[in-house]
Amino acid sequence: GKLTNVSGKAKLDFNKVLIENLQGQFSNGKIEATGEIPIFDSQNTEINNPLSVKLEQLLLNLKGLYQGSASGNLAITGSVLQPEIGGEIELSNGQVLLADSDTLNLSLTNSNLSTVAINKQNNISDIEDDITTLNNLVIKLGKNVQITRLPIFNFLASGELNVTGSLDFLYPQELSN
Repeated sequence: GKLTNVSGKAKLDFNKVLIENLQGQFSNGKIEATGEIPIFDSQNTEINNPLSVKLEQLLLNLKGLYQGSASGNLAITGSVLQPEIGGEIELSNGQVLLADSDTLNLSLTNSNLSTVAINKQNNISDIEDDITTLNNLVIKLGKNVQITRLPIFNFLASGELNVTGSLDFLYPQELSN
């Protein structure tokens, strides 16, 4: 989807972005952001009000992963160039789609090979592949969330998953129901 009807106020400081209020519509839902985040280096920049992003009733269609509603409050730390996403997202009225491990490994391998090939071609180091990381992101399975791997199984689930790591290498820290 596209972010539309964006309004608000943000300022660029020498080394950080200050968002007084930024809001918009995304995928039939609403996104609001306030706070500040360093542009380059999070260790040498004083942050008084970390960036927080509120998600309200977004309808997501993440091909091969999840289709349904999502709401929550995210805490964005790190920097603009290397964000760390934490907070909480609740999924509802949707399906988590599980691929078989052979298909998943093949698609990840092909994806990683393409990324490495493109990065090598553009002289970008492999370190930059891990730009965005998740830092204690809690994913809650709310009302009417199905876990599906057709035609093998399809069941309703509840609980939460605490995830940390780069988007290329995620690992759960804790799973509860």
